[in-house]
Amino acid sequence: MISVLSDDQLGAVHVLLDRIRARQLQDFGQIGSDVKPDGSLITDCDRWSDAALVEGLASIAPGEGVLSEEGSKTVPNTRAYWVVDPLDGTTNFAAGIPYWAISVARFVDGRPSEVFLDVLALNQRFVALRGRGATRNDQLLTSKTRALATSSCVSLCSRSIRVLQRKPDQRFPGKIRLLGVASLNLVSVAMGQTIASLEATPKIWDFAAAWLVLDELGCPIRWLGADPAHLSAGQDVADLGFPVLAAGSWAHLARFLPWGEALLRPYRSLLREEGSVGYIFGLRGSREAAVQAEALEAKALMCLRRLTRPEGAIPRCCKFIKRSREAAMTNQPIS
Repeated sequence: MISVLSDDQLGAVHVLLDRIRARQLQDFGQIGSDVKPDGSLITDCDRWSDAALVEGLASIAPGEGVLSEEGSKTVPNTRAYWVVDPLDGTTNFAAGIPYWAISVARFVDGRPSEVFLDVLALNQRFVALRGRGATRNDQLLTSKTRALATSSCVSLCSRSIRVLQRKPDQRFPGKIRLLGVASLNLVSVAMGQTIASLEATPKIWDFAAAWLVLDELGCPIRWLGADPAHLSAGQDVADLGFPVLAAGSWAHLARFLPWGEALLRPYRSLLREEGSVGYIFGLRGSREAAVQAEALEAKALMCLRRLTRPEGAIPRCCKFIKRSREAAMTNQPIS
């Protein structure tokens, strides 16, 4: 039977994180980066942190596998295993932006059981234990903590920001923030700093620790694609993303769900249903061209809203866009 970590094991994880933390703070702002095959950045500090975590966790919980961003990306075949992002926010770290995290999560039967999320520059450490709550710097967090916040901010990532192009005729229902760290974007919801977070392509190590913090504080989560709780032993998750929407309440989840769903709608379906300029120009088969066309139309609509013209000018422009869309639906020239 797989048990929870003992107090001694929990303490050993904290000691391990303290060691990783010291090295990262020492390297911050003084280290270069390389580009990985997927286009993301990696530093020597990422590599050292990953190796130190894998070695340390093997000592703390012998026999339990480790899945990490910089190491093995195959789901271990043990009931209990660790999911690690040794430095979440490498782009920030390498650029000298003091906002990144160490994310460590222990999974049991496919779900996080004990998690640690260290926010180094803020000197904060989140810990969540399934069924036993979540803390920040040893102070218990509750849903009341979040209820006291009055934020109207919404966290997006560099990929989910394109949702604004998908619904150009609608105003986004929140103040957008892009912080560059997936785990902290999600935890910001649990803290009441944001009311929702939409992540377009996070990997399991990006949200593993934040997932349990959200659960323990009663924040609803909607997986917009694959459910990470259904991974299989031996599965390669190197290229597997888990689009997710997290919210501070069920009402907020319902409010932002249409935006989350719009983000993932296939490009061809989008063009057929909305008749965007991408369709008008016959760009049905090109994803890149469709993106450019959507951006063009979104920009045009935004400009129209800001125009100060003689009465009737804006309605005439809007009528042209309407005729363009009607022409797109029938694949006829614009009249």
